[in-house]
Amino acid sequence: MTDIEKYYRYDETLIDSTYDHVEIYLSVFNVIKHTPCGVWLDRPYGLGKRFVLKTATKQFACPTKKLALISFRARKMRQIKIYTEKLKIAKLAVTCEPLEQD
Repeated sequence: MTDIEKYYRYDETLIDSTYDHVEIYLSVFNVIKHTPCGVWLDRPYGLGKRFVLKTATKQFACPTKKLALISFRARKMRQIKIYTEKLKIAKLAVTCEPLEQD
């Protein structure tokens, strides 16, 4: 019996509506096949398959749990930067007066 190759992805889920508790969970994907450029992954629950480019900087899933955790943390750091900038813009917008249109 041959072992099926796996790829991994970490994500988070909110546990309660007070935003006090988040859990990190690991998704495991079976590799369907390798191509010269990447791998095809089987997504669970009938979601079909997903291609992961081997040379991509940001990958949907990674070949090891360690790389998947590094990728997860990089995604979350980028998300923090994006939402911090959006918050700055929202705070600025609240203090601005609308332009008068004739």
